[in-house]
Amino acid sequence: MKKTTIAAAIMLSLLTACGGKEATEHYSDAQKYIELKQYNAAIIELKSAIQQEPENSQYRLALGNLYLESGNVISAQKELLRAKESGIPPEQIALDLVRASYLSNLHEEVLSLYTEDDTVLTEPLNSYVKTIRALSELELGATDKALTLFNELAVTEYADIVSFAQSNMLIPAGQYQDALEKSNAVPASSPIYQEALNLRANLHLLLQQFDKAETLLTELLSVQPQNLRAHLLAAQAKIKQQKLAESAVHIDMILSAFPEHAYANYLKAITEFEAKNFISAKEHIEKAIKNGYRSAPARVIAALSAYQLDQESQALHHLTAIEQQLDAFPDAKKLYIGLQLKAGNTVDAGELLQGSDIAANDLKLVASTAFNLVKQGSSDVAQQLIAKYENAGYDDLESLTTLGTLKLGIKGQEAAGLNDLELALQMDPSQDRTRLVLASSYLRMQEYAKVDALVDEWLKKPETAIAGHNMKAYSAVLQQKMPEAEASIKQSLALDPDNALANLLLASVMAYNKEYQKADTVLNQLLKTHPAYLPAITQSFYISRQLNKESDALKHAESVLEKSADNYPLRIFLARYHYLNKRFDETLKLLSAIDTAQQLPPAHWIMLADSYLRQNNPREASRTAQKWLQLNPNDIRAAMTYVEILRKQNNFGEAIKVIDQQLFRKPDNEMLLLTKLKLLTENKQFDTALELLNQLPESLKSRPDILITKGKVQLNNGQRSAGLNDFLKSYEAAPEHSTAMLIADNYSKDYSLRQGVEFIENHMKTHGTNDSVDAFYAALLIQSDPKSAMDIYQRLLTKSPDNLILLNNYAWLLLNNNKPKDALTYAEKALQQAGENPNVNDTYGSILVKLNRASDAIPFFEKALQLKPDYDEAKLNYAEALILTDDKSQAAKLLQSVNSDEPRLTQRKLTLTQKL
Repeated sequence: MKKTTIAAAIMLSLLTACGGKEATEHYSDAQKYIELKQYNAAIIELKSAIQQEPENSQYRLALGNLYLESGNVISAQKELLRAKESGIPPEQIALDLVRASYLSNLHEEVLSLYTEDDTVLTEPLNSYVKTIRALSELELGATDKALTLFNELAVTEYADIVSFAQSNMLIPAGQYQDALEKSNAVPASSPIYQEALNLRANLHLLLQQFDKAETLLTELLSVQPQNLRAHLLAAQAKIKQQKLAESAVHIDMILSAFPEHAYANYLKAITEFEAKNFISAKEHIEKAIKNGYRSAPARVIAALSAYQLDQESQALHHLTAIEQQLDAFPDAKKLYIGLQLKAGNTVDAGELLQGSDIAANDLKLVASTAFNLVKQGSSDVAQQLIAKYENAGYDDLESLTTLGTLKLGIKGQEAAGLNDLELALQMDPSQDRTRLVLASSYLRMQEYAKVDALVDEWLKKPETAIAGHNMKAYSAVLQQKMPEAEASIKQSLALDPDNALANLLLASVMAYNKEYQKADTVLNQLLKTHPAYLPAITQSFYISRQLNKESDALKHAESVLEKSADNYPLRIFLARYHYLNKRFDETLKLLSAIDTAQQLPPAHWIMLADSYLRQNNPREASRTAQKWLQLNPNDIRAAMTYVEILRKQNNFGEAIKVIDQQLFRKPDNEMLLLTKLKLLTENKQFDTALELLNQLPESLKSRPDILITKGKVQLNNGQRSAGLNDFLKSYEAAPEHSTAMLIADNYSKDYSLRQGVEFIENHMKTHGTNDSVDAFYAALLIQSDPKSAMDIYQRLLTKSPDNLILLNNYAWLLLNNNKPKDALTYAEKALQQAGENPNVNDTYGSILVKLNRASDAIPFFEKALQLKPDYDEAKLNYAEALILTDDKSQAAKLLQSVNSDEPRLTQRKLTLTQKL
C-alpha cells in the first residue's frame, strides 16, 4: 500500500470549517433574504438548514419553491420531489412540482405524479395538475391522449382551465386566431397563467405576429428565466423583426450553457453573418450541422459563409448536399451553378442552368438575397433542451464562481470550470472561497505549483494564514515531502496549537514515518477536543491497527455515535468497517436504522442489500435493492444490484425486465448488454441470446471474450460446429489457456479424442502450460493414456492435495486401473469437500460397486441424478448397480432414458441391456 493512502483519507473534507448557526436560524435568515429578493443568499441559508435537518420537509419545500421562483427548474424539481417524498401534503406542493418537472423536460415524471391510482387531489388543484399533464402528453407526441385530457378539462367549472383547454383543442385544426382569443381569457391571477403566456406566444409566432410574441415571451422569461425554449422563440421572433443584436442576448444565454446546441448555433450563425463576421458565422453553422441541424437553410448559410471566406470547395460541398431543394433558394442555386462551373463540373452545372444566367458581379447580390431568404423562410422550432447546470450566466462574479465550481464535478468540463474560477479570481482576488475551491481542484489534478501560488496570498493575511500553512502542509503530504509538511505544520500550530487539521496532518506525517505511538498520542489528544472529527476517527483506526488495539478506536467511534445518532458520515463509516470485517449483523443494525426514503449514497444501499443476503434474508435484500432502484430509476448501479439479487433467486424474467428498462435509456451500454446476455444464457434462452449477440456493435462482436460467450451459447443451443468455429476465431485473436481447453474438449467430444489431445499438446508446446491446463490434459489422457494421466495427477496433488477436481479424477483413474481401495481414499476426501457435486457422488458410487457394495452405492447414484438429471454416465453406473442388486425392471427404465450418442456410452448401454 502506498504511504499516501493515509493522506488520501483526509482529502478535501479536511478543509471544511466547523459551523455555528442552528437550522431554525438558517431558515429564518433565508426568509429575510427572500423578502429582500437576495435569492442566492437565501438558497445558501436553506441548504445549511437542510444539511442540519435533512428530514425537515418544510425546509425542502421552501428551497424547492425558491429554486422555482428564481428559475432554476432542475434543482426545484429535485427538491420538491424530495419534499413530496417526505410527506408534504399535495395541496402545498402538487402544482409546483408538476410545473417544475414539466419545465425540466421530465414529462414521464409529470405523468407519474399524483395519478388517480395513488392520490386524490381536491378541485380545482386536480384540474390544474391535469392541465400540465396534458401538456406533457403533447411534448411526448401523444396528441390523442392530450386532447382527451383537454376535452375533460373543457367541461369543468373553472373558467381559466376551460379557456386554456379549448384553446389547445383548436390548434390541431389550424384555428390559431380562435385559439389565441380563448387563451387570452386566462387572467394573470390564474395558477396556469405562465402556461397560458407560453401558449399565446407560440400562437402569435404561428400567426407571424412577431412583436406581440416577443412581448409575451419577455413576460414569460421574467418568471421562467431558464426556459430555454422561450429563449429560442424570443431569439427567433427578434430575428424575424431584424433585431439581431437583441436576439444575441437569448442565443448567447443558451450557448453559454449548451455550446453544442444545434438550433441555437444556427440562429447565432444568422446574426454573425448579418454582422459580416463570416468566420464566426461559419464556425457556428458548421457546429449546428455537425450536431444534427442539417436543414436546407442551414446548408445555404454554411455555403454563403464559406464563399465569403474564399473557401469555394466547402461552399460547393454544402450546396451539393441540398441540390434537390435549391429551387426554393433561387440565388443560392445561381451560386451553386457558378461554383459547379468553376470546379469544372460542366455536366452538373449545365443541368442546373436550364436558362439561368450568372455573372461574376451578381455574387454579392446572390449572397445577400439568399441570406434574407434563409432569415425569413425558416419556421423550424428547435426542441426544448434540458438545462445541465444550475447557473448559465457569465456576467457577474457570483455566476462565474458557481458555474465554475459546478463544472469541476462534471466529466469533460473540468478545464472549463477551472477557467471560470480563474477568471472570477482575477475579477476579485479577495474571494477566498473561490481560492479554496481552486486550490482543492489543483490538488486533485496534482498541479502543486499552482496550489503554492494561490496559498501565498493567504499567508500574507493574518486571518487566513493558518489555512495557508495547512494547505501547504497538505500539498506536501500528498507529494510525500514530509520535511516540508512538518515545517508548515509547525508554523500552523504556532498560530493555533489546537488547530484540528494541523494536528491531523502531523499524525499523518508520523504515521508515514512509522512513528505509530507518537501518532496515536497526537490523535488521542485531538479526539479529546474534537471527539466527532471523522478524519481523526478514520485515521485512529489505521494507527490503532498498527498498535494492535483497534478495539479502542472502535469504542470511541461507537460512543460518539451513541451520543449523536444523526451523525450519518460516522454511521456509514462504522457500517463499512463492520461490513469489510464480515460482521453483517452489525452492518444491518447501523444501516437499517436510517430512513431509506431520503437521498442516500450507493454504498449504503449496496452494503445494506448484500448484508441481508449474507444473513440469508434474500427477500429483504430484494426489497432493499428494488427500493433503491425505484428512488433512482436511472442509476445503473442500483439496477445492477437489484438484477444480481434477482439472478441469485433464479428470477430471470424480472431481472431481464430491469435490464431492458435500463437499455431503453442506454441502448449501447456494454455492461447492460453483457449482463442481459448472461441472464439469457443462464435461463437457457439460447435463441434470444444469439439474437442479442448478433445485434451487438461490430467492435464488441469481434472481441475474443465475446466470441467465447457466443460459442458457448451455440454449444448449448445444439450448434456445436458453429460454437467450435467461434472458439477457434477467439483463439486466433488471443490464444488463451482457457480457450485452448474449450477447443480441445470440443474436439474430443464431437470429433475424436485424439484430435483433442493433439490440439492441447500443440498449445502447450507453443504457449506453455499451467496447473489447470495440466489437469485438463490429464483428464483427456484418462482414456487413451491412463498411466501418463496418473503421473500428472500425482504431481499436481502433491502441490494441491485438496483440489476437488484432482481428487475426483485421480480416484476415477485408480478405479479404472483396478485399484478401488486406493481410489476410495481420494473419493472420500472429495466427498467430504463437495457432497452436493454430481460427479463426486457418481465416482464414489462407482468405486463402491467395484468393491462389491452395489446396494451401498445406489444412494450416491440417486444423489448424482437428483443434482444432474441428464447425467448419462451416472445413469449407466446406476443401472449396473441395480442389475447387481437384481432390480432389473428399474434398470431397464433407466437404460431407456440414456440418449447419449457418444460411442463409449452407447456401447456400454448395449452391454448392460444384454445383461437384463
